[in-house]
Amino acid sequence: MPHKLRTLLSRRRYYKYWMKRTHKKLWPIKMSKPRLSSMLTTIRALGYWREITLLMVSVTISYLFAEVGYRAFQYATLPGRIVALGNAAIAGSSGYVFDAFTGYRYPPNQDVRSGAPYNSHWSTNRYGHVSTKDYPREKPDGEYRIAVIGDSFTANITNNIRWTELLESELKASSAWRAFTAGKRTRVLNFGVDGMGMVQFAAMLHHHALGFAPDLVIVNFIVDDMWRKLTYRRAPDSVADMDLYVRDRFLSRVDWFSFRPELVAATVGRLWGMRCTLPLSAAEFVSANADLRYSSRAEALDAAAVAISSILADAPRAIFLQAALKPEVDGTAPAEWKNVPEDLAKAVPGFRVISMRHAIAGADIDSLFIIDGHYTDRTTELYGRAVAQELIDRFSEPGPPSDSGR
Repeated sequence: MPHKLRTLLSRRRYYKYWMKRTHKKLWPIKMSKPRLSSMLTTIRALGYWREITLLMVSVTISYLFAEVGYRAFQYATLPGRIVALGNAAIAGSSGYVFDAFTGYRYPPNQDVRSGAPYNSHWSTNRYGHVSTKDYPREKPDGEYRIAVIGDSFTANITNNIRWTELLESELKASSAWRAFTAGKRTRVLNFGVDGMGMVQFAAMLHHHALGFAPDLVIVNFIVDDMWRKLTYRRAPDSVADMDLYVRDRFLSRVDWFSFRPELVAATVGRLWGMRCTLPLSAAEFVSANADLRYSSRAEALDAAAVAISSILADAPRAIFLQAALKPEVDGTAPAEWKNVPEDLAKAVPGFRVISMRHAIAGADIDSLFIIDGHYTDRTTELYGRAVAQELIDRFSEPGPPSDSGR
């Protein structure tokens, strides 16, 4: 017999002998059938739980991949699907043009007649400014320019009188003002656009008004302007601006890295009443974007403080005028309006407000406002004369004109 075969057989016999000897030592106690059955049941149960755990881990990982994929799909395709809805779905009135910085502006060279309750007639020049006059962008020699920035209480599209035009006439007629400007011709530029707030005023000054080289900047605001967010009333006409518009107008409010189960909320979660912030339908996503105001006083004042700081950085000697609203005059103003200028002055060094409430003091309240709270033509006239007097009193001493507003 070959040596290798003898060795193999010898090892096999030794293995059998060892198993017989050690089996009795290792397993001296015989296990009963119930105990064995219980142990097998436990082993099987542990196996089931392991399988359940593995299943749950697999489902969780799969859902995480699906959630990431859903968000990536939305991020990549949602802008294009919003654009596909067309301007009619995402734009506001045709009386505006898109602006990448302020959200919207008035179109140039338009002539508008509004019905009740305004019954107003107004027009814009080639720059879209509310004015019947055209002027060059470059400031001519011998001209003193005042840029007025504000909302509908500055644009005055609800009136047939623009207080900015009256301001220009009053200043031109003042010998004290002419002395201040060293005989320069005064021109008042109206950058007011209805519906805008302090955040948009800062953008209007930085991106538009400064290009006309104003010597003096006036920000005419109402307290409600602090609560208005940057918004759009017109979609862009150019493809280049559309991406900025969509991302700033719609996608900026999406928290792409939140732990919220957006995929569940967009599908079966609707059956349970879950709120979906990232629906699959672009139309539904757009229609849900109606948040045009800051949700709290603190949030509004924080945003306004940043905007005011920007304005003062561009025009350190800018003048801030506060126009009085009807609730402030008749005592029905909400509590959140109280001490807004004072609180902002604490947050922004150099911010000083001139209250223009005295412009309408003593008049019958019913004659001051129209039904929606805007000024009547008579109130607008009083306001323009009061602003002119403020400037004449403020700058009655001769000095370098260019030092006043910039």
